[in-house]
Amino acid sequence: METPAFLKPIQSYPGEIVQFIERIPGVDVTGDRETVLERLEPYHKAEVEALGWRWKDLRRAEQVHGTRVALVGDIGSNYPVEGVDSLICSGVSDCVLAIYVADCAAVWLYDKENCHRSLIHSGKAGTAGNIVSNTIKSMKKYLGVDPANLIAVISPCIRPPHYEEDIPTAIKAQLEEGGLFKVDLQSTEWTQFNKDRVVTEDSDGSYPVYQLGWFPDYSDPDNYLSPFFRDGNFVNNGYSNKEVNDLIVKQAGETDAKAREDLLKEIQKLETDDLSTIPLLQGAQVAVTGSNVKGVVLDASFRFRYSSVTKA
Repeated sequence: METPAFLKPIQSYPGEIVQFIERIPGVDVTGDRETVLERLEPYHKAEVEALGWRWKDLRRAEQVHGTRVALVGDIGSNYPVEGVDSLICSGVSDCVLAIYVADCAAVWLYDKENCHRSLIHSGKAGTAGNIVSNTIKSMKKYLGVDPANLIAVISPCIRPPHYEEDIPTAIKAQLEEGGLFKVDLQSTEWTQFNKDRVVTEDSDGSYPVYQLGWFPDYSDPDNYLSPFFRDGNFVNNGYSNKEVNDLIVKQAGETDAKAREDLLKEIQKLETDDLSTIPLLQGAQVAVTGSNVKGVVLDASFRFRYSSVTKA
């Protein structure tokens, strides 16, 4: 079996063998887990031995959709390591790491300096619980790995079904392009996400960076300021600047148009320096009309104004 292209970054190192075995045609994968694994074992055993490995050297994770990590070695068996979803081993070990995945992700971590390695089952719960970060910390603690020397590879896995483009992945690519950031993309259910992102007196929130969408309620500059930058704003990212807050309050009550414009310019300058949020994209507005229709308006409110539409 040819090694998939996504594993080539690890496969390119001398002596390293990695493989991703796809679904085997003709094998019934319905039923309980143990029964299915028994059906698959002869095929997987043949593949393992064809790669030059010994079946007895296989080390597998039980995969309980958790965040626990286990250090394994040459002493042991190929029975699943209980209660773990991530395995790490030393570069001098002959053991073979293995997991099973359906729509979850398999993540390989490889230390290009000392050949230490890890294989992670990263499902929804494990990803939300930072299993990849936990594994990196374990590799550093128990094997002395420098995270800067790690290569990470992610298998094909389920992705958002409701978007033509994978926006988080695009953002990840942009952040990592300059080498300043290393992004660990995670996903979680919306209600939980909305709780976890909030910064409070007792918590910095679960996400160092996250994405939100928003529409203005009315066409006024204040609607682009108060929701984001005033104390108690809906973003809840912990941002607070007394000078900005006081200016936002002041401009909201200013009746002189020129004086308010000057205040808005001052706020904009201060916010440009702070950069507590980063605008990423803006949706397009499209309206189809004819020569016999008047009053079609598209503006910054993103609301279509039916009241102004008339027949010519």
